[in-house]
Amino acid sequence: MQRVRLPASEVVIFTRQLQVLLGAGVPVNRALEVLAEQTARADCAEVFFSLQRLVLEGRYLSAALSRFPSTFNAMYVGLVRVGEQTGALVDSIVLLAQWLERDQEVRQKIKGALTYPVVVMVVAVLSVFALMNVLGPLFLQMFEESGTVLPLPTRVVSALIRVQRQPWFWLALLVLAAASIRLSRSWVLNPHWRVWFWDQACRLPGLGGLLVCATWSRYCAALSILVSCGIQPQRSYRFAAEVSGDPRLLIDCDLLVQSILEGETAGAHMVTKPQLYPRIVCSSMEMADDTGQGKPILDYLTRFYREDLEVRIEILQSLLEPLLLLVTSAVLLFLILSLMLPLYGKLQEAG
Repeated sequence: MQRVRLPASEVVIFTRQLQVLLGAGVPVNRALEVLAEQTARADCAEVFFSLQRLVLEGRYLSAALSRFPSTFNAMYVGLVRVGEQTGALVDSIVLLAQWLERDQEVRQKIKGALTYPVVVMVVAVLSVFALMNVLGPLFLQMFEESGTVLPLPTRVVSALIRVQRQPWFWLALLVLAAASIRLSRSWVLNPHWRVWFWDQACRLPGLGGLLVCATWSRYCAALSILVSCGIQPQRSYRFAAEVSGDPRLLIDCDLLVQSILEGETAGAHMVTKPQLYPRIVCSSMEMADDTGQGKPILDYLTRFYREDLEVRIEILQSLLEPLLLLVTSAVLLFLILSLMLPLYGKLQEAG
């Protein structure tokens, strides 16, 4: 159960359908059975039947959901638990469904913005590989048999073709890939590496702005829902930090909660760390602390960062498309010209 992980889209559908069934008065165990029977995915059916079995054993729905931490995060389980304790389970699930749909929309926009560059890079790599392994050896063999003196670009391409046709080259790539996977796992487990990587990613031109907007859009949206459910601030800020994906916010969460317990406001704590909390978030949280209108202000911040994210995605797409096409065309043109230059020299000699 610890390792089971369902796609985010399936969790959104499950939450929305569960809300409809519970709102219609269907018992929890029967609702889970219906969802398990109607899903087309075997892994989803297994999870839903497991949830139903745990509920029939006498466990609360929140306790059953907590058995699948890779699918239902702490915020999801916490909101369901609050709904069970207050008798407003349907309302909590409605808020969860709305938040998950907005979060899924943000993820889809970012994936959509990165899909085109990835496709272009894959096509470029495959084209270069085809040139260097299909046409390249034929031309080089022809030049070698005719005794043609190769220009510098052709000699460079010839050396690259010979290197990548050696077994040790692919063995080195395999070792490098295995080492990268191992390092990535250690990065995931080590909080210091996560913070360092996040800092570097936020400084990247274009991509860093997308990352910041997506992070704060999720943080403010989650915090708004948690505040509207009446969850304690120390739990609300921790859940929101976990949902945001920013490891720096999760580390600073303990200090933020400690400041609140000591009588300091969240806005006052954020002001002391301008490198972590944007100015608009600090001023807005200070206003929320003064007026007591936390939810409307957090909703405004969510819309602000979501709109900013959409604008940044459009700008990034408009810049990346011509840049990638230019780089890809330049690489392919270099390879083609490198293979054609000796032929051009031969034609000149024949003329």
